[in-house]
Amino acid sequence: MDTNSNIDKKKRGGKIKQNGIDSAVAKILSEFLRKDKLSFSAFSQITLDYAQKVTKSPYGFAGYIDESGYMVAPTLTKKIWDKCRVRNKKIVFKEFRGLWGWVLKNRKSVICNNPQKDKRSEGVPTGHIRIKRFLAAPAMCGKKIMGMVAVANAKKPYLSGDLKKIQTLANFYAVGLDRKIKEDKIKLSEKKYRLLYNVSPDIIYTIDSKGIIRHINESVRNYGYSPEEIIGKPAENFCHKDDIPLAYEALDRAFKTGKTLETALIFRMLRKDGKPFYVEQKSKMVFRRGKPHLIIAFARDLSFKMKMEKKVRESEELIKTIFDLAKDAIFIKDRQGRYIRSNKMHSSLYRMAPEEMGGKTDFDFMDKKRAERIRAQDKDVMKQGKTLLFEEERETKDGVRFFNILKTPLCDSSGKIIGMFGIARDITRIKRMEEELIHRRAIEEARKITDSAAHDFNNVLAAIKGYAMLMLEEIDKKNPMRTEIEEIAKAVGRAVKITEKLQPEK
Repeated sequence: MDTNSNIDKKKRGGKIKQNGIDSAVAKILSEFLRKDKLSFSAFSQITLDYAQKVTKSPYGFAGYIDESGYMVAPTLTKKIWDKCRVRNKKIVFKEFRGLWGWVLKNRKSVICNNPQKDKRSEGVPTGHIRIKRFLAAPAMCGKKIMGMVAVANAKKPYLSGDLKKIQTLANFYAVGLDRKIKEDKIKLSEKKYRLLYNVSPDIIYTIDSKGIIRHINESVRNYGYSPEEIIGKPAENFCHKDDIPLAYEALDRAFKTGKTLETALIFRMLRKDGKPFYVEQKSKMVFRRGKPHLIIAFARDLSFKMKMEKKVRESEELIKTIFDLAKDAIFIKDRQGRYIRSNKMHSSLYRMAPEEMGGKTDFDFMDKKRAERIRAQDKDVMKQGKTLLFEEERETKDGVRFFNILKTPLCDSSGKIIGMFGIARDITRIKRMEEELIHRRAIEEARKITDSAAHDFNNVLAAIKGYAMLMLEEIDKKNPMRTEIEEIAKAVGRAVKITEKLQPEK
């Protein structure tokens, strides 16, 4: 308590009437207990009203420290608000200044009947009511500062008796604030719990040792029931008849041992229309006076999960079928170049079964130089994160084959590259067809050339043969030149046959 002010040690009216402050505290307590939803503002105002009354002060405030560490003074919006001419007035203070700030910082009371001469005072802002006298006490709950109660401008100087009254009220204010904060936290926690309890997609219920459902959340409406239709009824009414023994065996064991199953219990519940659905249930025992009292259970509908699992299995089976029956060679390698999966077509290239390929590398199947080239190529695909498409000639058990090969990075669900996926398609037949097509085109081009040349050559031969025949008609059969001319005609015939051979068959 500050004792620097010049205070008349003589207490006003002699001995303080303790019953006056006790009466004020009793009335505040009555208000606090009577009003279940009493707000911080209302409680602060009630405390300030009695502080002003017992100290005969026209002004004052009661404020509390919020979660951010700021001082909130909701009472400033009452009687003093309209009289104060300070611009941009506020009730939340982030900085603790002046006499009231000193109280909060030092957690000590202040009694000051001449603030203008007090070094701790910083004066008041323009437009603020002039403070002639000031009395304040911190609201402490143990060592924790909860807020403060302050009054000002009593007609007579404040005495130590007035300070004790304010301190008493401030102490009670602190206890009330602490209780209210805890109550609000509990209410908020309960509100969150009830919200989670009722909006949870899981069925949450409590059940006693006789198998009677004592409470259940709103999720049962998703299955055609209202909570009222289930509460107070035996659990077996909502359980598939074939699973009732399983469920009640777990129930009896839990109440006998005081422990519920560590693993989830899977059984079938019934919709209101009688259709069963699987649930996965986890539970906890609730004790009362050290004995098992109730079980709280959380049952999760497995319908969607089971449907998805079925689709995943079907999808995996389909992928496996496609993988194994594919006519292309398909393989998967890890980052170290080890084969982790190979289909029948791929493994057959190395005369092995698919399961024999696991864990092996290219170094197990081919010469070192070629294996090193493929390994470098695989590393580049995984490092750069790029897809590679190329043609390659390989020696296989069936001779030289040509392949069109695709290699692409294999990623996990997070996008991290964990290996490489490859497909090799045998294009040997296509290659041979291409060669045959090239050959046919060459023949076609040759035929075009020879056809034209043979035609022209035949014309020349026809002319030679014609002239030879005319000469034979003119020359006497005994003329020695006749034999030479006949040889020319024969040579022309042989030439015609040669040109016919040069022309491909149509």
